Amino acid sequence: GYAVRVEADALDLARFERLAHRGSVELQEGRAAEAATTLRQALALWRGPALSDLAEEPALAPIADRLEELRLLALERRIEADLASARHADVVREAGELAEAHPLREGPRRLRLQIADDSRAVRDTEMTKRRGRDDFHLDSGTPDVPHSVRDEPADDVPREAGIRRGEDDDPPLRSSTARHAQPHA
Repeated sequence: GYAVRVEADALDLARFERLAHRGSVELQEGRAAEAATTLRQALALWRGPALSDLAEEPALAPIADRLEELRLLALERRIEADLASARHADVVREAGELAEAHPLREGPRRLRLQIADDSRAVRDTEMTKRRGRDDFHLDSGTPDVPHSVRDEPADDVPREAGIRRGEDDDPPLRSSTARHAQPHA
């Protein structure tokens, strides 16, 4: 018979498996941006369903299923790496489509939940910032401190506090909380 010898990197499948494995390791090591790039390279090798030109061959169905599983796993990990790299906007639609196409897979559902949780966290943070600006009358990051508080000297600051007072120095300012504080007995 005949034997064909092919170097491992000459086959797309071998290159895909090597890159997918490397991307997974990078993700586990916390190198999300590198993992996303590596997994993108792996996924770029795919050109449609695995063994689609041999789909009529029943003996190849398990192999095609295994290859599709590897592709989906690499795609899930790439989305996870993008999320870890704060690229939420880039993957929201893709994660949703993946979950719709594969409703029984745990990975896409987990990614959708992670995106939802992250979105809620961002929304909550923005709401807290907005409330803080409203509560403290902040505009452009500058507090709107009443004139009476800004100009009121704090005569009760001890010399040991490290504040130098010269003849021409303005006395230190007292905060509104210091003005209203009661001495402890």
